[in-house]
Amino acid sequence: MKKTIVYIDGFNLYYRIKYTPYRWLSLQKLSQYYLDLKQNQIINIKYFTAKVKRKSVDSSFSGEEVEVKKLRATVKRLQDERDI
Repeated sequence: MKKTIVYIDGFNLYYRIKYTPYRWLSLQKLSQYYLDLKQNQIINIKYFTAKVKRKSVDSSFSGEEVEVKKLRATVKRLQDERDI
């Protein structure tokens, strides 16, 4: 079995699913969907994104901020579970 690290481009993922029913998805389940779990053991999921700079007050960025906060909480929870 191969040990696998999943790298996710958060910017492209966010804008790809922004207006779909899959907006609040589990990165772990998404990774498992695309990998053959009989051949791959997911040992880490790395999510990369860049914060968008605001030129003015615009509510369209609030969705991105909520998503980043949600992902940070998920990462912390997964790290805590791993330490148990």
